[in-house]
Amino acid sequence: GVVVRGGADLRSLRRHLESHPWRRPPDHLLFEWFSGERPDTKAYAAGRSYRVFRHNLFYHIGALSTLNQPKTRFTPGCYSLMYDWLLPAEVFDEKACPHDDVWPCTEAARAGAPLFSAPDGGAAGSP
Repeated sequence: GVVVRGGADLRSLRRHLESHPWRRPPDHLLFEWFSGERPDTKAYAAGRSYRVFRHNLFYHIGALSTLNQPKTRFTPGCYSLMYDWLLPAEVFDEKACPHDDVWPCTEAARAGAPLFSAPDGGAAGSP
């Protein structure tokens, strides 16, 4: 699962997915877009970073995969680890962040709390 802000980010991602469906599976196109892996996505991703959560937050309900996985392959459940399902740069780095749930943990620590704000400007989840 992925969280993307609406507006320009969502429009840009939509254009990228719609422009390249024959080239790579959608999972890989998503990575191209947010990582700036290609020349056409590099400018949009410049100066940004992405975060990886340690655990899978969704259960894969589909019977088929765009990644051409064998039907007998283990499907990680909710809150499972997904190391073999992701591209190497998408995998949570447990060695770098053994006591965190978000990678890269060094960037998260520099950002300070809160990483996300509630609509009223307060910290998300605060009383």
